Amino acid sequence: MRARWDAWAGLWARRESPRTLAIVRILVATVLLYDFWKVWDLGLVVPLWGAPDVGGLGDAMHRTPVPELYRWFPATAQVAWAAWGVVVGALACVLVGFATPVAALVATLTSAQLAEVLPLADRGIDLLLRDALFLLAFSGCNRAWAVDARAGMLEHRGWRQHVGVLWGNGPDLSQARQRRIRRDVAPRERGRQRESDKTLQASVEHRITSGPGSCCRLVNARPSGMGRLNIDPVHSWRVGGIDRFKP
Repeated sequence: MRARWDAWAGLWARRESPRTLAIVRILVATVLLYDFWKVWDLGLVVPLWGAPDVGGLGDAMHRTPVPELYRWFPATAQVAWAAWGVVVGALACVLVGFATPVAALVATLTSAQLAEVLPLADRGIDLLLRDALFLLAFSGCNRAWAVDARAGMLEHRGWRQHVGVLWGNGPDLSQARQRRIRRDVAPRERGRQRESDKTLQASVEHRITSGPGSCCRLVNARPSGMGRLNIDPVHSWRVGGIDRFKP
């Protein structure tokens, strides 16, 4: 029973492939964009999300509390169109993977405010898609097939460790960061590794060849590049009173 539980926990605890997350990101953004485009195509932006005074079907201004959208901004048709435009623009950014975490959070919060204006128009699938969008903001969905990954935006993550994931996700390095490490840091590391290997080789040679009564010699001692020394042992035996060495 414990083994089955560990296998189940391991299935859900593993790190998902960036390409799989990118596929989910693209599909979720595409479905939501089509949904908001259809609202525009049917001319329902103001009726669904406008205030009652400008033709909205909801009673947003007569409920307590009033949605933050109309507490912070005037209850006009222009505000409803602006909120619709913010959501569509943020979803387009999520689709192409540009500033993905920020765009996903903006789209989630703004669409939630539109749902507060007319709750009857917010279906269960809309809530589930918002939940998925919120989770994508904190995932690695912009590490593949995204402008973020190609433009090197994932490098700007020094401050997000304190306030949350906004520009980069997880400990993995972006391709641009990896190239910079290979160009700047790797040569110095290789130089230090070579010096360490030389010191290790000299120490091993001294210990093997300087011992009293030693009847073996070091052959083909070569650094392995990983802090170890590969040594081909040499065995000795006597043939006609003469020491012979057998690799």
